[in-house]
Amino acid sequence: MSTSVEDYQLEIKKLKETIEQNNQILHNAGKEGKELLERNSNLEEQIQQIHVDYSKTIEQLEQDKYSLKSRLDLLESSTKRLEQLVNEEKEVWKTKCERRITNLEKSHHSEILVYKQQTTELQSELDEARLVQQQQEERVNRQDEIIQQLRTKQ
Repeated sequence: MSTSVEDYQLEIKKLKETIEQNNQILHNAGKEGKELLERNSNLEEQIQQIHVDYSKTIEQLEQDKYSLKSRLDLLESSTKRLEQLVNEEKEVWKTKCERRITNLEKSHHSEILVYKQQTTELQSELDEARLVQQQQEERVNRQDEIIQQLRTKQ
């Protein structure tokens, strides 16, 4: 029986060692589990912070997008308005130029008529002056002839 008590004691000792080992393994597993939970908690906090940062970034990008779209719309409307103003100004200048050209053409035509009339009058005066000169030359020639005839008679 002593062997059996010793066997039991030995077995109890082995069981105690096994329990001790299991307790140590369990303690280490608990410790590692706690560390894993802490790391998991830290990772969850980091994920939440990243989510918050991304949300802020997305919100800022959306605001920038809206702001840029508003500026672009304003620029487009300003560009359209400027194009309208330029076109209106071009039309005003075109109309002014057309009027000016029309007035210059009328003035030119009127001046040409005046110059033609003056030329006609000057031509008439020149013709009249030539006629008078011719008549005077004819008189002088006749008087020369008369003088010559009178000299020959004397």
